[in-house]
Amino acid sequence: MISSPQSSTIIRRLGLIILTVLLVLLALRPAAKWMSNELLDYDEAGQFWMSKGLHHYSAPYSECGSLKDALEYNRHYNMDPGGFTAILYFWSKISNDIHFLRLLPIIFYLLSILGTYLIGKKLFSSRVWAIALALLLVLPSPTASVPYFSIPFAARAGYLRAYTMEMAGVVLCVWYLLKEHDNLTSKSLLKLSLLMCFFCTSRYGFIIAAFAMSLYVLWQIYNQKEPLSIAIKKICVYSIPLLITVAAVYFGEAKYQNSGLELLPYYRALGQSAELWCGWMSVSLYLVSCYVCVQKFIRKTSVSPLYVLTCVIGWVFVVFSCLNKYPWAPLSTMPVMILTQISLFSLLLKSFKRIPISVVYPSLLVIMLFLNLALWRIHIRAVGKYQSELDLKELKELCYESQSVLVTTGMNPTYRYLFEYGALQDVAYPASFSFCGGNMHHDDFWQIKEEADMIDYQKYTYVVIDSKLAQVVPEGFVQIGSYTCKNMQGEK
Repeated sequence: MISSPQSSTIIRRLGLIILTVLLVLLALRPAAKWMSNELLDYDEAGQFWMSKGLHHYSAPYSECGSLKDALEYNRHYNMDPGGFTAILYFWSKISNDIHFLRLLPIIFYLLSILGTYLIGKKLFSSRVWAIALALLLVLPSPTASVPYFSIPFAARAGYLRAYTMEMAGVVLCVWYLLKEHDNLTSKSLLKLSLLMCFFCTSRYGFIIAAFAMSLYVLWQIYNQKEPLSIAIKKICVYSIPLLITVAAVYFGEAKYQNSGLELLPYYRALGQSAELWCGWMSVSLYLVSCYVCVQKFIRKTSVSPLYVLTCVIGWVFVVFSCLNKYPWAPLSTMPVMILTQISLFSLLLKSFKRIPISVVYPSLLVIMLFLNLALWRIHIRAVGKYQSELDLKELKELCYESQSVLVTTGMNPTYRYLFEYGALQDVAYPASFSFCGGNMHHDDFWQIKEEADMIDYQKYTYVVIDSKLAQVVPEGFVQIGSYTCKNMQGEK
């Protein structure tokens, strides 16, 4: 007869296996859905062409450039430091198939989940609660209008940009800092610095987060009360690689970017776009974390470095926004949102630790399955992945039209990828197709009316537009699909 302790051990192991399988399945589900999407949007296609040493509007069948060309075009056609472009340059040397391309951001997405699990393991010293923390962050987004607001992991899993690279960088660096918090030796500081250096090439938001984490690191070095010579050595070992990386990013890429783009601080930008209110909601969640942190300080109770880091990083972003140096928007402040959610979820889980473990396992299983099923349809509708096959069919049909077709700026990089590397690579460019060029920064393209004034749309029977980029149906045309507009004033 099995004794009670043995029975309890079996239940724990079985429950742990079930929760691990659940985490893996829920983490892979959005990744698998992304892999089924064969259509790159404007930003993704532009990212692909930059990695080939070309740009959004290169001529069809242009010869691919070098890594130097890729970084050069990243300067003028992107607003990221260029690290993801460089990685994709080598990644696409293996294969240009869209499924293989999407695997790159998915790898970073999975690293984000792993980093979240490791943070939970450090906070709770328990694999069960660590998995619980990671489970909360692989749920589909419940926000229909802005899918990346509440749960950024799943909504951006396979998106061919640097978002998941930034996510992975934030959670992995915070985990390593928590891991070495009480043992900041020169060796551990160098490892942390090199880790940050790599992810500083992902997005500028991570550089701001790295700056905030560095303030915390310097404070910790000061609190160790070591001899001045040792403290200076540690500061140099930690800061020199970071300073070199940030300088290289600035003089190599950032210096040439955003020259004509005005960045609005969040308190002014709210009036420009209703979607940015979701960013304000994330600030409210962040302030809850700050309140918890301050309350612990007032009561002189121990405060987890996670909460302190969340507060410091958030306030640094606020300062940069108020100085009009960096916009406060859901995607721009992703490090704040990720850490805010992890902080609040960890607080919630700590309040459940008194519940018997025999109750925790089935409860987590039922709750996570219910939430995943309830939110998945909203999530899919929000990111529009079910439309991929229909959109692709619509674009294919244009290839067999004998009438003239104009592919506008918003669809130029997307359509060229389909012809040269994607689903239409077996189809030659139809002679009836014309491709519209564009400006260096895609953000300048939001002035759609300027393009309308320069193009005589009436010369074309069909015009392919991207409504997601706010392109409007030209006068005299009617939209007959997600992208296709037909001239109703007679064929020219």
